[in-house]
Amino acid sequence: MSATTPASRARLAFLLVVPFATMIAGLVGTALAPKLLVDQPALLVALDPRPTHLILAAPTVPWALFVGIGTLRWLVADPFFFLIGAERGPAAMAWLESRSGKLGRGMIEVMRRMVDRAALPMAFFAAGPLVCVLIGMNGKMSARRFAVVNVIGTITTMVLLRLFGMQLAGPIQWLTAWIGSHVVELTLATCVIVAISLLVRWRRGVVGRSPLTVD
Repeated sequence: MSATTPASRARLAFLLVVPFATMIAGLVGTALAPKLLVDQPALLVALDPRPTHLILAAPTVPWALFVGIGTLRWLVADPFFFLIGAERGPAAMAWLESRSGKLGRGMIEVMRRMVDRAALPMAFFAAGPLVCVLIGMNGKMSARRFAVVNVIGTITTMVLLRLFGMQLAGPIQWLTAWIGSHVVELTLATCVIVAISLLVRWRRGVVGRSPLTVD
């Protein structure tokens, strides 16, 4: 099916809804991270569960909530990225590479080679958006196998991050208290940083043109 037919465009739009929503959630979480860490750490995990936020939230979020929310948040977009790779992989890579600098294109090529040589470990330990697209694109792993490995790997990583964060509970509690005493200034700073990063990406063409137009 041609990438420019209405049916193909509608299919890709459907596949992009959840990844786009998680991207927006991540930006909100990053912008409000100091405030959320102090007042609502579980919400920070739900919005932007990057490893640093997970480690910082570990001492204050109950085990079940931490692992449950973090796992679901990490997994929710992965099937969509996998399907984008399986159905539109070359076009998606061309779109991404065209908006990456030399260093970015080099990193994409490194990740491509790693996935080609070790798709299963990458799905287990490092199933981020790019890895999921590449695994779907190379066709060496079925959707069912990817899902099983991805779920087990995500839960394992979440438990390890929780354990690591608990080992640093003392320093993290001190840091959280310090952030709480400067929460307004720090939150304003993170909001500004997110706004500047979006502006830079928009000027470079990373934000503002939809991948739906890629042939």
